[in-house]
Amino acid sequence: DVATNVTRFALIGLSDHKPTGYDKTSMAFTFEEDTPGSLYRVLREFGQRNINLFKIESRPTKQYLGEYIFLMDRAGHREESPMREALSALSQPIDMLRVLGSYPRWNPKA
Repeated sequence: DVATNVTRFALIGLSDHKPTGYDKTSMAFTFEEDTPGSLYRVLREFGQRNINLFKIESRPTKQYLGEYIFLMDRAGHREESPMREALSALSQPIDMLRVLGSYPRWNPKA
């Protein structure tokens, strides 16, 4: 065992946790088509609003060859103004966007 190992658990519910000021939002999205700069345009919307990226991962959709779903964890709660603005700006080139939820971040000092 390694003392610094951590395990991530998920609690599935019908609604988000209320904003705490120290939150994380998880989302999934796909693109209409695979074009250069598509991912940059998504990341730019969050970067312009100073919303930090914790994790991004791409997985094959298994529907079409070369089609991927992107999973992303960002700082902030979906009810906060900067996050709402960024999410509403993600119309193009997004095909599907699902906010999986907003929840309190783990705080090792708590």
